[in-house]
Amino acid sequence: SPCVDTLSTPPNNMFLRSALLVAAVAAPAAAFAPSSVGGLQLRSQQSAMISAAPSLRAPSTVSSLQMATLGEKYGHLRGADVEPCDKAVRRFYELFAKPVPFVFRTATNEILYMSHLDIVNARFEMDILWGLGFYSTYDLFFAALDEDVRQNLFKSLAGALKLDKDEIKGDAEKVLEWAKGKTEADVVKAINGEDDSEIGKALAKAKSNPDFLYTRNFG
Repeated sequence: SPCVDTLSTPPNNMFLRSALLVAAVAAPAAAFAPSSVGGLQLRSQQSAMISAAPSLRAPSTVSSLQMATLGEKYGHLRGADVEPCDKAVRRFYELFAKPVPFVFRTATNEILYMSHLDIVNARFEMDILWGLGFYSTYDLFFAALDEDVRQNLFKSLAGALKLDKDEIKGDAEKVLEWAKGKTEADVVKAINGEDDSEIGKALAKAKSNPDFLYTRNFG
């Protein structure tokens, strides 16, 4: 079946995501326990007091509104032909034409599957920052490989995802060059639209886009 990403982090919600994770850990265990058996309450007095505390859950209307908005924008894509992961995997092995070294198979699959899920998402927009994330992940995970194998692996990964390997590498080099000497304050200014460079514009666009799809290749 098609690998459609339905659990991507909502746009501009990195801090909200952290808050929700904290809330999930703090949620009372009693909320998941049965309330009674044969009319006898199973919850202790302490758990009853905890469950009576104000709920940490976000209003359901917020989620409903978000889903309704996304449904209106992308509903026309319902039933569209979405390429499944196995086709990208098949292309990769046709291009690489040899077994991936055992210790690097998990990393290879992670990059391949997760990047494929990015690309087939209706909200995905390729940009220079995503290119940096894709290349940097590959560059870090496969640093120990022989250079010829590394280059063939990158070429095969890019080809499997129908990406231009030279463009991806070039984008990564642009961002890294831009970042040299930059302070946190400089990056924040760029995000706020105070940088007219290609990278600055990409950062500002991500902030202003309500449908921005944040994925692991961005962070």
